[in-house]
Amino acid sequence: METWKEKADRIGAVVVIFDPDLYPNSEELEKVDGWAVYDEEFGIKVAFVNAHRSTLAQGNISYHELEHLEQGHSHYPIGTAGIMQESSANNCMLEERADLYVRGYDEITEETYVDVNNFLDLYELSHEYYHKAEKIIKRKLLERLNFNY
Repeated sequence: METWKEKADRIGAVVVIFDPDLYPNSEELEKVDGWAVYDEEFGIKVAFVNAHRSTLAQGNISYHELEHLEQGHSHYPIGTAGIMQESSANNCMLEERADLYVRGYDEITEETYVDVNNFLDLYELSHEYYHKAEKIIKRKLLERLNFNY
């Protein structure tokens, strides 16, 4: 039988063990075993697993979430939708954080690479917010690039 690590390697996925205590809505996040984020366009296959579960449970959760990724779809169990909606990735905060993120660049050229994963917090890496953040950052980079001309 294939282990979750072998499965992750085979399908090109990443398993992230997260500690709910490190995030603002830790009480809500604590209730969630894990979830999976799949985005074919950007080649994203990430399974998130709660660090507060036993090692055995983490392996089972990882395997379960990797199954969803292998089938080509995300998996947000009941409870994660609220976490996503209440996170700091709401429109206002996203704009503000994008401003700060873009200001961090000394120089912006057409070759400037933006890693959205570094911009968003772990629990905000949902399909909807990922694309929203990327669009906002690209727009702000263009605004700054044009402003610098």
